[in-house]
Amino acid sequence: MTCPAALARGLAHPRRGMEMPFIEQILYGHDHLAEAGGRQELAHSAGMGTDASAEIHGLCEAWGQAPELGLQYPVLMSHPLQSTMPSMRGRLFAVIRASAGDKPLFHAVVLTDALYASFGRNPYAVAGVVEFREDWNGQRGMERLEIDPEDRPPLVEPEPGQEDVGLVDEAVLAFLQDGKLQLPLEQGLRDSERALALIIASLPEASRKELRFASFTTVKGNNYGIAAVETEGAAFAAWRRLMMARLDTGATPQQKEYKELIAGHLAHGDLNAVHRTSTRHNFAAPTTLRQDVALRPGPSEAPAAAKTAAVPVP
Repeated sequence: MTCPAALARGLAHPRRGMEMPFIEQILYGHDHLAEAGGRQELAHSAGMGTDASAEIHGLCEAWGQAPELGLQYPVLMSHPLQSTMPSMRGRLFAVIRASAGDKPLFHAVVLTDALYASFGRNPYAVAGVVEFREDWNGQRGMERLEIDPEDRPPLVEPEPGQEDVGLVDEAVLAFLQDGKLQLPLEQGLRDSERALALIIASLPEASRKELRFASFTTVKGNNYGIAAVETEGAAFAAWRRLMMARLDTGATPQQKEYKELIAGHLAHGDLNAVHRTSTRHNFAAPTTLRQDVALRPGPSEAPAAAKTAAVPVP
């Protein structure tokens, strides 16, 4: 897969005679022009509401700090927002990217529910058409951006195949059973990003609509629906073994059928069929979230304990 950083493209050109949807944006992080100080809002577009800005500040702070050696790979997050904005109608969603390094820059874009739905409610699809900032140029103002969902690149490269079966479909089943999926990982990387993009795409639509997601975090206690959590010595290569080792005796026949359908579509590289299945089998979004995914690791595969949240997600 092409990662969020590599997926970044120039924004689509407006279609002649048609008005394209727009997004608001905000930058949050350390002011490199100042000698000291913590994270702060650095810039925002004119239509960015005060309440939404404050909520995004809280989401960035709750995500935590970068690992001791810094982020080796950018992090992607997505959250449904509780706040609203005069410039955008209805429910809002935020897609947030934290740049690599020891002091990441958080670049958040805010979308309406209708626009996010046109991206399949997948933050990786949004990342395909937004050019996220790697650093701040010192300017406080930002433009309101126009984007076109039809101009997004393929969700993953290479396309899905048999090698994704046993990880993605099992992870989806784990989420359907437990209402939550936390995967151990020492650092984010291209392969983990690709797998997470496919897992989100394979969730039932109702679950994607309510999903709180972080592709990597140093904090375990946050109420993410799906997250890779910093765990010393944990490699992406072990994810398939962890998923295959799960006990699925509590899965319902409907959940098992859904998993088998997703596995078949992935094996044939058919993301369109994955999307159709996700909309037809529209499970209710999980309401009871367990703290951890029920895994049955082998004796030598038990991951080290991850960190506990100091600040809960607002």
